[in-house]
Amino acid sequence: MAAVLRSAGGLFDLVVVDESGQGLAPEVLLPLRLAKPQAPVLLAGDPRQLGPVLRSATAAAAGLGVSLLDSWIHYWHSVLPQLAAAAAAAGDKQHRKQPPHSSAPVCPV
Repeated sequence: MAAVLRSAGGLFDLVVVDESGQGLAPEVLLPLRLAKPQAPVLLAGDPRQLGPVLRSATAAAAGLGVSLLDSWIHYWHSVLPQLAAAAAAAGDKQHRKQPPHSSAPVCPV
């Protein structure tokens, strides 16, 4: 089925993967393979919360215990160090907590 969709140029105009910080790379790559060639991709999630669940020691030893989101964050921070600084500055503001909890410190990316 996936081969048919890829040969047709993809199925999705946009791919959004919510909680991608919990998804193993193969799980997150599956919907990406079904995207049209120029489709935007949004990986949403927090890699500092619950990580992927991996039950295979062999797979963990091969590096599959890291989410694709976390891998991409580390990659882009190494390629563009200024991105890490911008992300840390953007992460300074808390939008989800209401006072008095909003005064708690925020850990930068």
